[in-house]
Amino acid sequence: MGIALTGYYAASKAYLMKLAEVISREMRLGHHDIEVLGIRVGGVWSTGQMVAPAKGLFAPDAVTMAKAVLARVGCGGIVVVGHWAHALQFEAI
Repeated sequence: MGIALTGYYAASKAYLMKLAEVISREMRLGHHDIEVLGIRVGGVWSTGQMVAPAKGLFAPDAVTMAKAVLARVGCGGIVVVGHWAHALQFEAI
């Protein structure tokens, strides 16, 4: 049934992933060697702002998350999941 009053959040996430796909296609059509990645992200723990309830397996810290995202560069995908634990969460959902 979803969560009330959060439709805009899901819509904005879907928009950003579709935008990454479109920009990636435009780069290829223009023969530009530019990789575009849409990163699907779950909860992330940050020292500056609490985005996830607690740091743990399914809420990596910001540095770990950044390293995981950078490891996806060159993977050949356009929309990818940033961290392996988030991929598990998304598959379960």
